Amino acid sequence: MTVGGSEAVDERLANRAVASVWPAELVARTAALLRTPLYTNAFYLWASTGVASLCGFAFWALVARLYDVDDVGIGATAVSVLTLLGMFSHLGMGLALIRSLPEWGERAPRLINAMLPAGNPAKSAASQPPIVEHGERQVEW
Repeated sequence: MTVGGSEAVDERLANRAVASVWPAELVARTAALLRTPLYTNAFYLWASTGVASLCGFAFWALVARLYDVDDVGIGATAVSVLTLLGMFSHLGMGLALIRSLPEWGERAPRLINAMLPAGNPAKSAASQPPIVEHGERQVEW
């Protein structure tokens, strides 16, 4: 004998685990979740990240086959540095807008109009073409 009817709970959990293995059940649950905007948006974010990652992998695999090792290294370094500069040039304003917009209500457009130009000096500085010296040759973008 069990306390609180835990046998019935265990039986229901076991049946639920078996039912969730069937493909039709998984498809039905997934379809039900994708009808809600939160899960739909999360799925699109997940899918876009996956597609971008696969495209990046395919790009670098192709570049590694077609170009010299030194050139691939320079390209990978340039992409990494420019990505880092791009992340710093935002100055956290995207997250600040997400946090602040609900509180501003009717004045939200004024907040956006004030924050976008405020980051322009940092974006301009980060977008200057970097110069990379590599051995005897100099590469400039």
